[in-house]
Amino acid sequence: MLAASFLVELVGAVFIWPDWVVQLSIFERYGSPFTKGLAWLNVLGLLAVAVVALGIATWRFAQKDSGV
Repeated sequence: MLAASFLVELVGAVFIWPDWVVQLSIFERYGSPFTKGLAWLNVLGLLAVAVVALGIATWRFAQKDSGV
């Protein structure tokens, strides 16, 4: 996932891909915190995605583990 995000940002800039494609990169979502500060809305969106993914992973692990 991380490599794909990097590739989308790198190749998207070189080949001038549409903005919606480049926005799929996690690096584009996170922004440039050292130069522009945090984009709080984007950071909160990433946090929400991470919480949902962690919840699904925990639930799936509990389902697999309960059969032992």
